[in-house]
Amino acid sequence: MSDADRVQWNARYLEPGSRAIPEPTEFMNAWIERLAAVRRPEHEPTPALDLACGTGRHALLLARHGFSVDAWDVSDAAIARLRGAQASLPSSQGARLRAVRVDLDITPIPPESYDLLVVSRFLLRGRLPELAAALRPGGTLLY
Repeated sequence: MSDADRVQWNARYLEPGSRAIPEPTEFMNAWIERLAAVRRPEHEPTPALDLACGTGRHALLLARHGFSVDAWDVSDAAIARLRGAQASLPSSQGARLRAVRVDLDITPIPPESYDLLVVSRFLLRGRLPELAAALRPGGTLLY
């Protein structure tokens, strides 16, 4: 993503009336129980990546369900809002969420790093092989 992309998305997330973090999508709500059922044991974190997370509606949901979530987005404003919402989570859930501003065009996703990758409303056709490679064996890509 270019600086222009970052500026565009920051402007969107700073618009009046866009302060609330939206609810998770119906699609994600329909999947969360199945995803939570395949988590690793409590003492072993289940790493997840919410790519192009925006304000983090899905990252927050995953953290509430016990995943250890990396939430990446290009927008400083979106990440700041997610960090604010993270502070309202119980400490055990908040500790499971790392919100980071990332330029998705240049930041590689480490191979075999995640049991779950979530991408919602963002298209990365050229990086689909990298997304698949970022999954641990038996991992899930929810796109």
